[in-house]
Amino acid sequence: EVGTCGMFRSEPPGERGGVQQLGMTSVQPNTSPELGRLSPMLKMLNKEQRAAVTTPLGPVIVLAGPGSGKTRVLTSRIGHMIDNGIPANEILAVTFTNKAAKEMARRVKEVVGGRFDAPLQVTVGTFHGVCVKILREFGGPVGVSSTFSIFSGNQQGQIMIDVMDELDMDRKKINPRFFQTAISKFKSDGIGHAEVEKSGAFKPFQLKQIQEVYERYEKELQRSNGLDFDDLLLRVVALLRNSPETRLTLQNRWKHVLVDEWQDTNSPQFDIARFLASAAEGERPSVFVVGDVDQSIYSFRGANHKNVGHFEECFKAEQLLLRDNYRSTTSIVNCAQSLIEKNTGRVSKTMNPRKGQGESVKWHEVDNAKEEGIFVAKEIKSLIQQRLVPGGYTEVAVMYRTNQQSRIMEEQFVKNGVPYYLVGATKFYERKEILDILAYLRSLYNPNDTASLLRIINVPTRGIGARTLERAGELANALNLCLWDAVRVIGVLSIPPPEPPEGSPTPSTKGKKKGGTGGVSEDVV
Repeated sequence: EVGTCGMFRSEPPGERGGVQQLGMTSVQPNTSPELGRLSPMLKMLNKEQRAAVTTPLGPVIVLAGPGSGKTRVLTSRIGHMIDNGIPANEILAVTFTNKAAKEMARRVKEVVGGRFDAPLQVTVGTFHGVCVKILREFGGPVGVSSTFSIFSGNQQGQIMIDVMDELDMDRKKINPRFFQTAISKFKSDGIGHAEVEKSGAFKPFQLKQIQEVYERYEKELQRSNGLDFDDLLLRVVALLRNSPETRLTLQNRWKHVLVDEWQDTNSPQFDIARFLASAAEGERPSVFVVGDVDQSIYSFRGANHKNVGHFEECFKAEQLLLRDNYRSTTSIVNCAQSLIEKNTGRVSKTMNPRKGQGESVKWHEVDNAKEEGIFVAKEIKSLIQQRLVPGGYTEVAVMYRTNQQSRIMEEQFVKNGVPYYLVGATKFYERKEILDILAYLRSLYNPNDTASLLRIINVPTRGIGARTLERAGELANALNLCLWDAVRVIGVLSIPPPEPPEGSPTPSTKGKKKGGTGGVSEDVV
């Protein structure tokens, strides 16, 4: 049954258990249980942090300015809940990056300590990681196999190239990444390929092209038993919306939902939190989110900073503020504050810097990128020569918006003798040999993964030419097979003797002509 703001009630009052099982105050309409006694960890928090950690269970949004200790508040909240009798395995904590999830898990372990193995029982992960867990276990109702592959950006790009070639699109005129970005944007907004032309988001001729590529791309993913990162979210939304049984199971599993960086959620992520946190009639959902509109930086990935306001409206949530900044000096905070105040669509708050005045912020204007590189290199040399940086070059960082900006900086660093290293220039998992190994593992785990098979079918060289792969692709399309099965069919047909019955001696292959695809599947394995 759909309740306020589309929140789902999966069962009558009392059947979900909730706080009644915890020996805490029963939940009545518009009331919530107090989180009981204080914990020693609360002494380490300031007044605003303590108020956020100990606020009663229910819908709560904490607007936390930069450097205000929001992750500390969230993890302390988890520890305080466990201290007051809430089972650790009923808590779900979600954030946005693997690094942030690992850091949160580490802090939860520090806060909770060894009490009843609680840190091992709290579910901590990214939205995508939690969705993978859900789909592996419950994906059947939405057509997802437990052995599905997750297609990375590189694999998606290869599919785009293949689809464009099939549609005779000129890749010199249209970058395959255009379609990859457009499809991801549509998925983030919950728009399928059939609704693309009605969206009006692009020019009419572009929408027609996007729709064609989108539809072929989806068919290839389905044939390969694969999901991209957007699919992970969308399939879980569909699962929670259309499978009451699964929704109830997950609501009973995770009765308390906490989300970090709420300002960076997109529409599907909002829906996932809404479905999981829905409560039975007469109860208020236990959902605790932390965020700050001023720090919303992922709109290019579909993030919607308006979800901060939507959360308050949808859940009738309590709003709390964290305004003490422990990270930056007064000069830096005041500079940032003077800029962000120009945004009239934000919740007004003034940060209180706690790290002293600090040096004034310097601003320097240049005419072009080359001059910028020269200025930065000379400024770094000057800092070192004046011994203003005790740790030398290793204590200096240069940040830029896009990777292409690094080239000019590097040129000037070389000319001025400034030692440097690039962070994340060539990621480990993007190296060819690593991608090849992963492709082998993906193919073994999920034989329908066409993109992975194409990557390693000739690694090492097996004498399989472009024409043979083309034939296999045509056969796969004609018979609606995955490429692996098509290759096996061609392999069988190219060898005159059929496979011997089970238990018969294996025929010798000595003297047979090499090449083609005969036995390629077994060879790959």
